[in-house]
Amino acid sequence: MHLWAYRAAASIRGVFSGGAFAAFHPASSHACDPHASRRIAGRVRLGLPSPPRQLEPGPLVTRPADPDTVIPIADTVEQPAADDVVGVPVLVIRVLGPLQVEGLRSTVRRRALIRLLVAVAVSGRPVGVEELRDVVALHPDKPHSATDVHSFASKLRGHLPAGVLPPIPVGAMGYQLADTVEIDWAEFQALTVRAEQVDGPDRVELSMRALRLVRGQPLAHGSWAGIEPEVSRIETRIERFAADTARYALDARDARSAEMAVTQGLLVAPGSLALWELRLIAAVGGSGIGLDRAWTMTRNALGPDADTLANTYERLRTGQY
Repeated sequence: MHLWAYRAAASIRGVFSGGAFAAFHPASSHACDPHASRRIAGRVRLGLPSPPRQLEPGPLVTRPADPDTVIPIADTVEQPAADDVVGVPVLVIRVLGPLQVEGLRSTVRRRALIRLLVAVAVSGRPVGVEELRDVVALHPDKPHSATDVHSFASKLRGHLPAGVLPPIPVGAMGYQLADTVEIDWAEFQALTVRAEQVDGPDRVELSMRALRLVRGQPLAHGSWAGIEPEVSRIETRIERFAADTARYALDARDARSAEMAVTQGLLVAPGSLALWELRLIAAVGGSGIGLDRAWTMTRNALGPDADTLANTYERLRTGQY
C-alpha cells in the first residue's frame, strides 16, 4: 500500500496546498549543528552553565505577575575579558519557548526593562521610542513618555554586556541590539530561508535544525502587553513552516522526519488541524506511530474538533486515497 502524503492529502480535502512557515527535541539540536561547539565554548568562557540554571520557575520571568512585583530574570554572571568573546555571542536570548537569557552582567528585576529587551530582540529591526512606550507601560492608565523609554534603556544597558544595546544613532529609527547577540528567533528565520533555497535531504536537514530551536509556545507563561502581535506572528510562522516541512518530507517518502516536524509544530500550535492531519498521513507512511494510535492522539488532543478529521482517518484506514 503506497501512500505518499501530499497526493493523499490533496485527494482528501486539498488542505495542504501552499503554506509557508515550523519545530522537536531541543536537547538533540547540537548533533545537527556544526556551530554548537563554538557556542558551548562561548558559554564556558562567559562563565555560564550549559544548560542554563533554572530559577523559579525558569531562568527568566516565565509567569504573569502583578505589575508592581519585583521579579529577577537571571543570575549575575562574571563577564569575560574582551579577548575571550571573539566570534562568540556575548548575550543569548531565547524566545521560542519560555524566556531565557544568558550573559547578563547582573539580575534584571523590573518588568519594564524585561519587556523592552524582549521587544527589541524579537523585532529584527530598529524599534522606535513611540512603539516602546506601549511596551514598557505596566498600567494602561499610566503611559510613559519618550524620556521614560530612554531612561529604561539606559538602566537596561547597565545589566547587559558593553555595546549590546547602543544609543539610537543620529538618523536611525530606534533601538536595535548589536550583532554580538544570539537570538533563537533570528536563527530560526535564517535557517528557514536557507532551507527554502535548496532541495532534497539538505532541505529537510536545515528545516529540522530550525524546528529543533522551538521549545514551546513563544514567550510562554509571561505577560507581554504590547508585544502580542509579534508573538502571534512568530507562532503562525512556526506552525506553517512545520506543516510545509512535513509535506515536503512526506513527498520525499520520509515519514519519520514528517512526524518530527509535526511534533515541533504542535508545541506552538497544539490545536492545528493541518498538523494533526499530517500526523495521520505520516502514520500510514511509516512514521513509526501507527494510524490507530495517531487517531487516538488526535481525538485526545482535539476533542470534538477531531470530528473534522474523521473522514481523513477513515479514508486512510481503508486505503481510499
